[in-house]
Amino acid sequence: MRPAFAGLLIPSTLLATLLAGCGSGSTGHPNGSPITSVSATPLPSATPSACAKTGTPAPSPLSLAGPRSNLPAGAPLTQGLGTLSVVAPGLLARGGTPDDLGFAWLKQHGWNSVVDVRTTDDTTYSGFVADKFGYLWLPVSSGLAPTPDQARSFLCFVLTPANQPVFAHDNSGAERVSVFIALYRYAVQGWPMDVAVKEQKLYGDSLSLDQLTFLQAWANQYPAATIP
Repeated sequence: MRPAFAGLLIPSTLLATLLAGCGSGSTGHPNGSPITSVSATPLPSATPSACAKTGTPAPSPLSLAGPRSNLPAGAPLTQGLGTLSVVAPGLLARGGTPDDLGFAWLKQHGWNSVVDVRTTDDTTYSGFVADKFGYLWLPVSSGLAPTPDQARSFLCFVLTPANQPVFAHDNSGAERVSVFIALYRYAVQGWPMDVAVKEQKLYGDSLSLDQLTFLQAWANQYPAATIP
């Protein structure tokens, strides 16, 4: 279902400003994370989280992880892993959709679980099935934002020790997965949302207005380092 705020109408001049740059470092927002001057509609209520937590926001400065960051030696450049990056060592990585050899490489190098945010699930890949990964499928259409329930499911899954380390992916590793990684940076690691979004721009500045508005609405409702 399309999020309730997805039909928000934005003047073209504001849209251009929004998409031009989100990492200004402004401190006008109460959570220190202004990524849009749009007044984002509050998110709809979601199922209460089984992994609710409140932590401490991350200190500055923060190190942004672009494509090919923190990888083990010999990480493949092809097989869907050209944008592969380790977001949090031992916990979470991101990338595009691997082929069978790519899934085999991930398994051989210690990844336990996969989160797939495409609308086509990974069980269609024989290599994925053979490698017996833990699995969470959160289908999100290209250009759209996840639902609050999908966001919470992702955060709970990646925080579960038995699932770690987790590899999260969409088709290219540069759009839908960026929304979920920004949520992880903000809700788990306590990054300011504007810094979390700035990191995603390293993957091609592909976040849509729907996705940016979702992230702003999340930051409006929940403090950094908090999973509701």
